[in-house]
Amino acid sequence: RTSADALISLAKVLKKYTIRREIYYSCRDVAKKMKDMSEDSSYSDIINHADSIFNEKINMYESGDSKPEHIAEEMEFLIEERGNNPIEEFDLVGPYEKLHEIYGSLLRPGNISVLVARSGVGKTAFCMNFATKIALMHNVPILHFDNGEMSKEELIMRQTAALAKVPMHLLETGKWRQHSEETVKKVREVWSKIKDLKFYYYNVGGMSSDEMINTLRRFYYSTIGRGNPLVFSFDYIKPSSKMEKGQSEWQQIGEMVDKFKTCIHKEILHDGLPVIPMITSVQSNRQGITNNRAAENVVDDESIVSLSDRITQYCSHLFILRKKTTDEIVDEGEHFGTHKLINLKSRHLGKDIAGALEPVRVGDQLRRNFINFEFKNFDIEERGDLRDI
Repeated sequence: RTSADALISLAKVLKKYTIRREIYYSCRDVAKKMKDMSEDSSYSDIINHADSIFNEKINMYESGDSKPEHIAEEMEFLIEERGNNPIEEFDLVGPYEKLHEIYGSLLRPGNISVLVARSGVGKTAFCMNFATKIALMHNVPILHFDNGEMSKEELIMRQTAALAKVPMHLLETGKWRQHSEETVKKVREVWSKIKDLKFYYYNVGGMSSDEMINTLRRFYYSTIGRGNPLVFSFDYIKPSSKMEKGQSEWQQIGEMVDKFKTCIHKEILHDGLPVIPMITSVQSNRQGITNNRAAENVVDDESIVSLSDRITQYCSHLFILRKKTTDEIVDEGEHFGTHKLINLKSRHLGKDIAGALEPVRVGDQLRRNFINFEFKNFDIEERGDLRDI
């Protein structure tokens, strides 16, 4: 007879042998595919075929059988097991307390959080600030794709200005050393803060959605490693110059969002579960303009989301970020910040559900809740919500 321990040990050996054999076969299939591919195949097609053949087999072994699963059979175990081992928070806790309490984590693996804003309002600043603070809080790496509008040096200057809380022009000109001892101290205190910061930048301007996803996939497996966490920041959703003949902008954007969602939700997995959350932004259409408008004339609904309805369809959280109008700053008070973040869609919520679902009574009116933010020198501070006002 074989003991239980010996049987388990033997099973582990056989499992590893099987996986090695299947990976060997996958490599052989990749080699055969590379030989058979047409000389006219694009760079993107070559990489995509190799990735698909190799990683599909590994994902199958990690997630088990690729067939429909009977969830009722696991329901009792999952809920009771979570009850036996309760957790304080679900997924990455964000840097803004009120935002996290109301809407929960904006960085759930396999999910996309989207910020809608007009040009120049601060969508890049918000996403960069959010991702950088998340990386520092949780020691998780960030992969930041820039869609051709912000250089690496510009991002470095912005990040340093936000972390040091010093004017960016002092950093850009190099005059921060001559400004004051306090400025020099603030800047140099940043170096110890970012010692373990893992923030990777890649300029994807002009790349197709397939090329971007291939880059994301290769970076994850080669640099981060299978099963390890990664936050994917994409600045921002807009049409690519590589548009197929007869394809409209909204079709291209819809396809791009669909492919990003598929990649982080179904393709890059560990133990059958996604590991990468995505935060991104999109420019609002002209209905989202707030300059020289009173608050009563500002549009704060889904109609301002530009380019494609699939952005709203595929995201888990959707927010409008806009500057406060002059009359809003007067009515609400300057200490409640310069910007407001208004939720349009939430697939998940935090522990303060009322803050998300229940309207706030202001005088004789009921209004949708929002969160206040102060934007100053690329640093961003939360200033409560409408209930606090």
